[in-house]
Amino acid sequence: MAEPVPFRRLLLEEVRALPRVRFALPGAAALAAVLLAMGALVATSLDGVWSFALVAYGILPSALAGVAAAQMASLRATRFGQALYTTPVRSGQVLAARLLVALGLGALYLLATLPFLALAAAHVEVDARVLRALLQGLGVLVFSAAFGTMVGVLLAGRSVAGPALLAGGFVLLSFFAMTFAMGMLHMPADADPLLLRALHASPHLLLSDALGVVAGHTGVAARRPGLALGLFAVETLACVAVAAWAYTRAQGPEGWEAPRGRRTALAALAVAALLLPVAAADAAYERVPGFSKQARGWSSEARNGSVLLVPPGAGVPEFGERHSGTLEHPLLLGRANARDLLVLVHAPHGRALLGVEVTLDPGASLEVDARRFDLGDVRDAPAGRTEPDAWGRGWSGVVLRVPVTLTPRDPLDLTANAYALRVNATYLVDGEAEPRAAQVLAALRGDVAWVRAQMALAGAPAVLLAAGAALARRVRVGGV
Repeated sequence: MAEPVPFRRLLLEEVRALPRVRFALPGAAALAAVLLAMGALVATSLDGVWSFALVAYGILPSALAGVAAAQMASLRATRFGQALYTTPVRSGQVLAARLLVALGLGALYLLATLPFLALAAAHVEVDARVLRALLQGLGVLVFSAAFGTMVGVLLAGRSVAGPALLAGGFVLLSFFAMTFAMGMLHMPADADPLLLRALHASPHLLLSDALGVVAGHTGVAARRPGLALGLFAVETLACVAVAAWAYTRAQGPEGWEAPRGRRTALAALAVAALLLPVAAADAAYERVPGFSKQARGWSSEARNGSVLLVPPGAGVPEFGERHSGTLEHPLLLGRANARDLLVLVHAPHGRALLGVEVTLDPGASLEVDARRFDLGDVRDAPAGRTEPDAWGRGWSGVVLRVPVTLTPRDPLDLTANAYALRVNATYLVDGEAEPRAAQVLAALRGDVAWVRAQMALAGAPAVLLAAGAALARRVRVGGV
């Protein structure tokens, strides 16, 4: 009788077989390209690092569930499982090897996301919500591997598409169930308790309760995070147990050998494990003491004036509501940015402004080269025109140009950081006895220099490695 194949060798052969799977290397290259695009676009948008974490650790792990289901279903679909029963390997070891391969793929994916977080951490302080989302993503990847393996075993047939779509679709719906619950928990008193309890069938929501992901976003935390973590562990282990029992005790070379009643019992056990949190989870939430969410938008208020920020020497554009945040020419973080501050003040065009004085009052994280500018008498200043708003309001005036140097510091995110700047202007219109004053509170945008190119470079090694491996295999053996 032949000696059983050692598990280590079996696992090694499974790993070596991965590049030979059809579309495996091109698929890895495509996934790496998606991560690169997310890092360059999503992570550099408003509230970007958190948005990147939400997608990278919430949505994309659903692909691993499809991969795990496909690799188990392929044993039947390709009739490779029949060959295994004629070799000295144990069915339990085959299942364990494929589960470990799926977990290994999840670990590689997680590693591919870390350069983006490392680059973000080099520029800004990474929000605690992002780190919690990273841990949640790790848990979701483990669940995806276990659930996908179970679905691939239970749906033994001649196709891998059905199990892959079912497994990936369930994990994807789990993510959207979590985000729906997060929306409800913004107003926990108005949340439907029955619906909130039903949403706890989502592994994402269980992990969110256990790790405080929802708490970091909404300011409310699960009352019993330990119970949520325990229920997540139970349903994950139940998926592995059902898959192991079905594959080693109820199936043979051709497929199911157990009677229909036992198959039904296994399927019912799997469904019961997934629905256990609906009955056992604690859907009660409580406010987090001292919670405060950092503001991520812009606001501006004006009294008899408006402000624009343009490059030195640039022409005077039209003033309007869309310019009130002065977002057209963002400042580079940590650098001295030379700009022209264009201040539109109420005054008849063509009349001189006498004794013009402009003072700047920046926020705590914005440095200016000077706070007071004495422009003296201003003659022949260009005219500016505001655009009417929804109520038809609008006015024209005279534009004052103030050359300034601004240095933003202490950013909250890679881009779209708002820095407050209060501008006060006093002047006397020629022919008038009383001086006029204009006051504007503007928000200036600050971005990390070349941040999109940096994030693209962070994701480039994974894309080049996967694409190079796919190309080398195609040149060497052909096919995909």
